[in-house]
Amino acid sequence: MHAPYPLCSAVGPATDFLPTRFQLHRIFPAIDLNLSPKWEVNFGLGVGVTRSSDHLTAKRILGDRFDF
Repeated sequence: MHAPYPLCSAVGPATDFLPTRFQLHRIFPAIDLNLSPKWEVNFGLGVGVTRSSDHLTAKRILGDRFDF
């Protein structure tokens, strides 16, 4: 089990940032569960930290490890 804390943001184009009131910033405390050597699941609950962000967002990712 692993517990990452990613930050998701949207600030606009690199050459012309959006005004602060339109920027989106969310923090996603998450849990990674390694179900087997081939599969992993990631769960997280995102909290918006700016006025334009969604207040609460849930995410779930199912990962399949494969060899090239």
